Amino acid sequence: RMDGETYINEWNWKLPPGSGPYELRAEDIKKGRSIALNRRTNYWRIKDPALRGMYNFDKIQFAVIRDAELMYQKMLAGELDLYIISRAQRWVDELDQAKSVQKGWIQKRKVYTMNPNGYGGYCFNMRQEPFDSLNVRKAFTHLFNREKLFEKFFFYQYEYIDSYFPGQDWARPDRKPLMFDPVKAREYLAKDGWIKRDKKGYLVKEDGTKFPTLTVEMPWPSFQRIHAVVKEDLWQEAGIKMEIKQIEYGALLKKVWEWKYQLVWWNWSASLWPDFEFQFHSKNANKKQSNNLNGFVDKEADEIMEKYKTEYDPVKRKKMLNRLDEILFEAHPYALGWYGPYFRIIYWDKFGHPAEYSSRYGDAPGDIITYWWFDNTKLAQLENNKSANAQSYSTDYGSQYDNPEFDYWLFNEEPMRMGEQQ
Repeated sequence: RMDGETYINEWNWKLPPGSGPYELRAEDIKKGRSIALNRRTNYWRIKDPALRGMYNFDKIQFAVIRDAELMYQKMLAGELDLYIISRAQRWVDELDQAKSVQKGWIQKRKVYTMNPNGYGGYCFNMRQEPFDSLNVRKAFTHLFNREKLFEKFFFYQYEYIDSYFPGQDWARPDRKPLMFDPVKAREYLAKDGWIKRDKKGYLVKEDGTKFPTLTVEMPWPSFQRIHAVVKEDLWQEAGIKMEIKQIEYGALLKKVWEWKYQLVWWNWSASLWPDFEFQFHSKNANKKQSNNLNGFVDKEADEIMEKYKTEYDPVKRKKMLNRLDEILFEAHPYALGWYGPYFRIIYWDKFGHPAEYSSRYGDAPGDIITYWWFDNTKLAQLENNKSANAQSYSTDYGSQYDNPEFDYWLFNEEPMRMGEQQ
């Protein structure tokens, strides 16, 4: 019973009352440094057989580290227990050079799960030129050289997003991604009258009208290299100029929610049961602060999303989403990017964990917090090995496994039985 301003001021650093296994206390909030969660000793479901073996950590501390490279170095130095690897180059090429990994003190795992993956890529503002044209959107997509990115930066660690339900049953059958094809791109541009390049190399119409300069704004310096590849191909293959600008994340959010953008890199998460009403229904196309960033409008898509809300037959629901995926892919509101159907982690070898590492639909760090535990025997061995500068495991790799990839959940419905090994 308080107004919004009071709530923001008084509850910005408080956790509303809840009934979960962990609680956030005021004394465990160190602003700008860390936040800690404490396990409730009087948790109401503590004796529930369904939760046996879950929520094992007494305290979980999250360190606030604003620099990604510093965070990685702190992990190697032993100041962090767990680190999620987001860069393919680091996973493939860099990690194995670290002494702590070579010795096996730090373990690396790539764990495949059935956790739904969201879609993302270059998001087009279809409310304004030039991306109000389907031909231009298709042309841009064919000039988005993901193949080069996979080879140059990603070490072929990712998969192409070829659907708005990547890797899921909801995706349209017989789907194929749009690949880099400058010839097709120029054909689509020509359909809109963009037929030649002037003396300076710019794409123009017959009357000399120049193709608009594209602007992509980004808050993440690490993405500069991605945009630079796209920028080069746009110019070399089609005479389209693209500018790359650095911007604070908060400022970018404001511009995107108010449609004051032309082109932006954007990714969405996914849920087990998808619902695209907020992202693609026409009733949200002209609502600022809505998830329909593109201004997407399609009558058939609206009808499908409305019927989907009250349809409980799983076969019919799947067909609806298959068709919705077809409609979206044909409209190209995004130049779709890539995804990894897994999580990549490194951790100091002091933990016990389920044989599968995660639940079937799990992800990190949530499933690690839920299902892992401290192993005192492993912790003692780790400390002894570090003191003696000794190898933890008798393999060249420095790990107890020759291959750190685990894909059990891709081929099995049920968890491993006691004593079963992959």
